[in-house]
Amino acid sequence: MEAIRAASEAEPDIAHLSGIAAITLEGLFSSLNYFFAGNGARAYDYQLALQRFVKKDEGGWTTTFNLWCLNPAVVFKNIAESSQSVILTSGTLSPLNTFSSELGVQFGTCLEAPHVIDVDSQVWAAAIANGPGNYPLNASYRTADEYAFQDAVGSSLEEICKIVPGGCLVFFPSYKLLDKVSTRWQETGQWSQLNAQKSFFVEPRGSSQDSFERVLKGYYNSIRQGRRQVSGRKIRGKKLGLKNGNMVESQKDSKKDGAAFLAVCRGKVFCYSFI
Repeated sequence: MEAIRAASEAEPDIAHLSGIAAITLEGLFSSLNYFFAGNGARAYDYQLALQRFVKKDEGGWTTTFNLWCLNPAVVFKNIAESSQSVILTSGTLSPLNTFSSELGVQFGTCLEAPHVIDVDSQVWAAAIANGPGNYPLNASYRTADEYAFQDAVGSSLEEICKIVPGGCLVFFPSYKLLDKVSTRWQETGQWSQLNAQKSFFVEPRGSSQDSFERVLKGYYNSIRQGRRQVSGRKIRGKKLGLKNGNMVESQKDSKKDGAAFLAVCRGKVFCYSFI
C-alpha cells in the first residue's frame, strides 16, 4: 500500500500513477489481503462474478470481472479485534442474534426498544394488483409510460385517500416516473380530484435542504390542521405545477382531510418519519 501511495505522489516530471489507478490498486490489494489471510481460510467466502450490461449513454456491451466477499465477518472481525468498543445503531438490525452471527462476533450489550407502531392495530400490508376498472397496476418499464396505467394509479390513490385519515405517503421508484404521472394527472383533471380529498405535496427534486424542509413542514401542518375551515389562505410549500411554491385555496372544502406526500423511494423523504 505504501509503495502505491508513493508512486502516486511522485513529482509531476517523474512517471507516476494517476489517482484512479492508485485507488483501484489499493482496493484490489486490500481485498487480496483479506482473501489470503489465515492461509486462505476465508477464500470460500469469496465468489468470482462476471457481469455484462449495456450503458445507456455509451451503447454497446460492458463487461466487468468482480471479486465479491459474501461474508461481512471477514472484515468486521478485524475491526472488532482492533477496537476497544464498537457501537452499532440502526432501526433495522432486529433480530440481533442473526445480525451478530453474520458479523461473527458476540454483542456484550444489546438494547432493542419497542416499535412506535402497533402492528396489530396500525399496520395492514397488502399488494393491490388492480385499480378501479380492474386495470392491472403493473409499473414495469414497458407499461409505466402507458396513460391507462397512470390513470389507474391516480384513481386508486383517490380511493385510498378517501378512507385513509391524516397523512398519506406515496413512494415512486424514480423521479422520472413521479414527474410523468404527476404531469398526466394535471392534464386529465385527476390532480384536482386528488386535492379535493387531501392537500398534495411533492418532494422537490434537486433543491436545497431548506426548500425540502419547508415542503415537509407544510405537509405536517396540513395533517395537524385536519379539515380546513379557512378559504383564501396562502399555503407555503411546493405544490405541483407552481414554481414559486405558493398556492391559494379559494374554495372551502369540508371533505378535505389531512395531506399526501408524493416522494421517491430512497430519496430525501425516506429518512424522515411521518404522521
